[in-house]
Amino acid sequence: MANILVVDDDEDVRLLLRTLLEGRGHAVTEAEDGEKRIEATSENTDLIITDIQMPKVEGLDLILVLKKRYPELPIIAISGTGQMAGAINTWSAEKTGADDAYTKPFDHTEMLSAVDRLLA
Repeated sequence: MANILVVDDDEDVRLLLRTLLEGRGHAVTEAEDGEKRIEATSENTDLIITDIQMPKVEGLDLILVLKKRYPELPIIAISGTGQMAGAINTWSAEKTGADDAYTKPFDHTEMLSAVDRLLA
């Protein structure tokens, strides 16, 4: 079991990820944006899944800050801004330090495989 933080301004996406991850036995913490999550993230967090475009602190900024503080912390970025913009956002997230990136809607099996791989 891992402690996973899901950061996304879309409540439906958070619910979907919570359902998938808790179904695998993981503990899930949720946040609507990255603003408060930067300070709340600790060594007790095993993995983060973050949206890229959010109000207040965007996902790319969150990734940059957290990778500086916790370089070994695995991060998965997700983006739902349309196919072309989503591809650009996921590429940017990987260049910023995300360990993996997906566009919404993402394949559930692929997401769970990425989580398993990054937690191994």
